[in-house]
Amino acid sequence: MPVPPNAVLTLSANNGSMPPRYHRWARLTLDARGEGTLEARRGYGDDGDGTVAPIRLGLEAAAALFSDLEALGLFSTDWAEPEGPPRVGGPLTWLRVEGGGLEVAVPPHVAAGQRDAKDAAVARVEAAVGRRVRPR
Repeated sequence: MPVPPNAVLTLSANNGSMPPRYHRWARLTLDARGEGTLEARRGYGDDGDGTVAPIRLGLEAAAALFSDLEALGLFSTDWAEPEGPPRVGGPLTWLRVEGGGLEVAVPPHVAAGQRDAKDAAVARVEAAVGRRVRPR
């Protein structure tokens, strides 16, 4: 699948509901050219203690990433929330790709049969940027 030139991938994660001094969150934004930012913060909101780092993968590496995400089923899976009562507590991870008619949103909690695919897609994104995005 050719990636739309204006596609943007966003991987967001946090370590769950915690008091502000213990709360950690991160957001990776990456465009189809392989350029973006990784923002990691402590607390809630954009003005907490943290860092913003530029990410520059390059066009070839970005194309490989999007191709691998397609092979992992990111773009063809009908992502669904799990049935039953919602899970409470724990870390949350969202993955979204949009632009050029493409819109994929992977919720923080997915159906049981989709967990491995989501985990693989998140791991592939982290491997591409060479950094763990999910807070520990």
